[in-house]
Amino acid sequence: MNHAARPPPDRRDPGRKHAPADDDRRRRHDAALKHFFSHHLAVESLVRVMARGWHQHLDLPSITPFPTEHVERDLGRRLSDAAWRVSFRNRSRSVVFHVEFQSAIDPLMAFRSLEYISKAYLHMARNRDWRDPGGKIPPVLSFVLYNGAAPWRDAVSVAEMAPPPLAEAAEMQTVHRCGMLDMRSPSARDFPLDDLIVEWLAALERDFWGNVARVVDGLAERYGKPADAPLRNCFAVWSDEALRAAGTNKTLRQRIVDEINCPKKGNAMFSQIVEATEEIRQQGRAEGRAEGRVEGRTEGRTEGRMELVVRLAAKKFGPDAADQLQDILKSSPPTEANIVADMLLDCRTREEFLASVSKDGAA
Repeated sequence: MNHAARPPPDRRDPGRKHAPADDDRRRRHDAALKHFFSHHLAVESLVRVMARGWHQHLDLPSITPFPTEHVERDLGRRLSDAAWRVSFRNRSRSVVFHVEFQSAIDPLMAFRSLEYISKAYLHMARNRDWRDPGGKIPPVLSFVLYNGAAPWRDAVSVAEMAPPPLAEAAEMQTVHRCGMLDMRSPSARDFPLDDLIVEWLAALERDFWGNVARVVDGLAERYGKPADAPLRNCFAVWSDEALRAAGTNKTLRQRIVDEINCPKKGNAMFSQIVEATEEIRQQGRAEGRAEGRVEGRTEGRTEGRMELVVRLAAKKFGPDAADQLQDILKSSPPTEANIVADMLLDCRTREEFLASVSKDGAA
């Protein structure tokens, strides 16, 4: 049997089956995260978070990617693994940060983390080029960057997984604990005051629609120069994948990606259209689930959503466009408010928008 062709076992949650679509979505998200943390400013931000309270002692420009092949060789290719070596300011010592990006809870994470850092230590012990001056091996610190839907409640230390039966036995037991940053529910103490990049990413993970306008404003103010285009693109690639996984249509995704790549501070129209369009879609999904229960209520909510689209048309193309839209809707209304919302995003001119609505209503 060709063992090399055998797929690696699923180590995230023993006994739980994962649909192929879920696995594919996780792989794409992991790839988007790895792309995000390929930029040196994003890595520096993450290092500050991991070394919260003592990051000022680190020489951040010295950050160097640490090879993870020693980890992947036995466990199969894992796009989510990442590690960096960082020197202290006096350059006499360094530290290695190993990060595992997790989109699913793994009850064996503490053991996996221990396996990773053990392999990292062996790698440095066998390769003198990775040692500090005097031949000392740098310490390896392990972290989990978690962005799953449910709160992480599983153990992150070996002692929790294998509690010692006696105090005397505890003295001989391996001590290991991995740090945890839950991107969906971080606290203010997780982020240094002088850093925003990872905090912005966590805000988007937690509530994309509620924070995207603030993040775009921040990018425009702090990272709006041409030289910062690669960092903005990291946010754009991650956002595109997150929105695609959420079922957002291509037009709206592209609108957001374009705005992140070329941000404009205080773009109120962008924020209002994005938030209101998503509100329309959410209302439509809720009504779809309740379809047939109370027809009168459904009709009233549908009218309310169309009124919201009219207000958005006024913001984008002016009051005259809103008046003409209302006339069109009275004579031959389209069946769905979200169809008109999509047209509002797609069309660049008032004439194109009104013609599209008229055509849809006539059809």
